[in-house]
Amino acid sequence: MSNHYSRHLTRLVLLLLALAVIVTAPAAAEDSAATVRVDRLELISRMRSGGAAPRLLSRADLDLVITSGAPVAADLGLQLDYEDTQDKKFFEDLSPEDTRLGLSYARLRIAEPAGAPLELGYFVGEPLRFGSGLDFPLRFTTEDFATHYRGFLYFPTGPEYEGLHAVSGTGTSITTTASLWPNADLSLFAYQDAALGPERYATDLRYRLSLTHIKLDAFAGASFPEGEFGRYRAGAMAYVSSPGPGSFFAQAGLLQWEPPDEVDLDDLFFLFEPRLRFQPLALIFTFFSHPGVYRHEETVLARRMDVSGRIQLEELVDGLITTGIESTVEIDPDSDDTAVTRVGPLFELNASGVRWLFKLNAQLYPYEQLDGLEAVFAARTTF
Repeated sequence: MSNHYSRHLTRLVLLLLALAVIVTAPAAAEDSAATVRVDRLELISRMRSGGAAPRLLSRADLDLVITSGAPVAADLGLQLDYEDTQDKKFFEDLSPEDTRLGLSYARLRIAEPAGAPLELGYFVGEPLRFGSGLDFPLRFTTEDFATHYRGFLYFPTGPEYEGLHAVSGTGTSITTTASLWPNADLSLFAYQDAALGPERYATDLRYRLSLTHIKLDAFAGASFPEGEFGRYRAGAMAYVSSPGPGSFFAQAGLLQWEPPDEVDLDDLFFLFEPRLRFQPLALIFTFFSHPGVYRHEETVLARRMDVSGRIQLEELVDGLITTGIESTVEIDPDSDDTAVTRVGPLFELNASGVRWLFKLNAQLYPYEQLDGLEAVFAARTTF
């Protein structure tokens, strides 16, 4: 058997073994102290018309947590990118530089060593993102309040905006636990900054707060040696709800500053999302100003403003179904088409711990007939 097919077979076997662990872990946990929990499983497929046949792009993200009777937990993150085209086949010609299939992070955590109200962590990869709000339901058992306007679902060509900053590299962390502050925590991270490259190091301080009507995630950090005096960043996510129909979600941050340079507007990240809910009717508006730099990398979307509006009927049929329509206008002063407009229906089914989503996006301006039509399928766990 050639080395080419041996590599394919090895990768396939590893994937099957991983699936077997996921399926059999609950049963195995009855006979041992170890348990496996799926924190997140998300599948997204985008099909865009054009050419001889539609083009299909897919993404899978999986977060696993392995715990034992001892105060030790291991976190693993897997990510799979799959492009269904004639010149790229699944598991074919994957090189070390090709990250379509790989381990996105691994982390070990020790909770409250010697009774101290702290959690110690050691990680490799990208275990955390600040300012997304996605981790609040797991840490504070809150409702899911993160914006829908994020990630591969809305930015398939990148950058995939999800949160304000990501801890990425090899490093350690120390975090307060619920036994000290039930509704808040404070974390300190020190790591080699993989987003900047070798011989670059970073430290971040993060604070999270979860109250009945206020959720806050704030951070400040620095990477060095970089520039004359280092590279600095700071930002915050806030979610504010009320007993009435109104609430809002916001993200704002200075993602990059190298003194003595002046602060540039391109270094700022800003998203504001007011929400109105008159059950079952919901109105959600998103205003997003693209930064010129995201996660230490320059983007080509600086100064672009996205304005999105979603009208939907929520929790119909005993809370199972949500349906509506969404329209987005992308205003880019540096483009010939300064206001690309898309609109389309959406349908969600929330059943058996999985939220299923179908969206159809039609580009109204500039009009491209079938070339401007896109279908999006997604599923993510909610347990």
